[in-house]
Amino acid sequence: MKTIRMRILMSYGLLIASTVLIIEILLCLGVRHYYYAQLEAMLEQQANVAAGIFANYLYDGSLRQRSTELIYNIPFISSQIQVLDEKGKVVEDSAGLTLGRNEKSPDAVEALAGQPGRYTGPAEYTNDRIMAISRPILAGASVRGAVRVISSLAPTEQTLFRIYLLFIGTGAALLAAVLAASILLSRTITAPLAEVTAAAETMARGQLSVRARKRYEDEVGRLADTLNHMAEEISRHDRLKNEFISSISHELRTPLTSIKGWAITLQTDPLDEENETHEGLHIIETETDRLSGLVEELLDFSRLSAHRVSLSRAPFLLGRLLSNVVRLMAPRAGRLGILLELEMDEDTGNVEMVADQGRLRQVLINLLDNALKFTDRGGVITIGAHCKGEGVCMSVHDTGRGIAPEELLHVTEKFYKGVDAGVKGGSGLGLAISEELVRLHGGRLEIESILQAGTTVNVYLPLKEEGA
Repeated sequence: MKTIRMRILMSYGLLIASTVLIIEILLCLGVRHYYYAQLEAMLEQQANVAAGIFANYLYDGSLRQRSTELIYNIPFISSQIQVLDEKGKVVEDSAGLTLGRNEKSPDAVEALAGQPGRYTGPAEYTNDRIMAISRPILAGASVRGAVRVISSLAPTEQTLFRIYLLFIGTGAALLAAVLAASILLSRTITAPLAEVTAAAETMARGQLSVRARKRYEDEVGRLADTLNHMAEEISRHDRLKNEFISSISHELRTPLTSIKGWAITLQTDPLDEENETHEGLHIIETETDRLSGLVEELLDFSRLSAHRVSLSRAPFLLGRLLSNVVRLMAPRAGRLGILLELEMDEDTGNVEMVADQGRLRQVLINLLDNALKFTDRGGVITIGAHCKGEGVCMSVHDTGRGIAPEELLHVTEKFYKGVDAGVKGGSGLGLAISEELVRLHGGRLEIESILQAGTTVNVYLPLKEEGA
């Protein structure tokens, strides 16, 4: 398996090596061309001067007679000079290497034909590579011979070789420096990733107290923040779940204890007074209803979590729904000393909605149940509705204790129960279920609250089913 570090090193290594290789090839070719061009220019200048001198001084003698005199009296020409007659035979050579031989190199042939000649390659009389520039020796319009200026390429090749070595060394040093930088860079990436991975693996084993270390403000740093936030949220939800299990166990145990106690009492002890019997049966009925409500709430939560809740949409009047809910909750509000009011004009009450009336009644009852829990005696709870655009807004407003800003962000989460010590009971699922039911209707649930001043819950719903 190729690690990220290895991929980075390979990518940077191949990129830099390719770049350095291309640059060095271009530099070597450029330097070689420069040196060869400089040598060729020098030889051309010397050949032109020598050819001009020979042409000027051949008026009173033959080429063979004048060549020896002239060839050694050109002080600024340090290269090897050959003088050829019109048949290509070497009549003079400043190096004394080719006297008497017929020169057949391409540059000599071109010069004897009256054209400038150039040749780069191995010399026939030595093992060296040479550069030769030939010029015709003219007497009037006739070619009397040719002069060749020759330079060995060995010194130039040695100089180029040293330059090549310098380029190669520089490129190798540059490549090593880049690879070292790549290793350091890869460590700045892979080391934090390794730490985040190790932290994630530890969290996966259930140790949610571990936190990933954040080294840099980059993508890996944000990943560490996200992982830590996820661990905190999982821990919080796990804590809420445990609290929910403890709370729901208590909520179930209390009515069961009452039911069992009164059942045993009614079964074993003869009751003298009929009122006491009725009281026991009433308590059993009340606690049974309480148990049924808790079980139904758990079943709703299970169905919503599994996305198995279907809505039975049908047309109904908005005013009738709100009136029924108020009549249902009014006796409880009266017992608690809380005024429950319905505020809705006649036009809004006659608005026809297409929705699941039973589920919306469940939402409103949940909202009113919370309002009653957190509103003290003498308080006021107002339920109302008004049209808004293509939809309707149902609201429940209370003058109760309100919700702290830090709690307001979590009250619709599953299992969440407020920290208000004065309020007990409930599963912590009511608002979560209500919000999900509203969302299934294509609406939204919004909560506004001021601590010690009251809370308003707004439910925005479309009047008709989408696509109807």
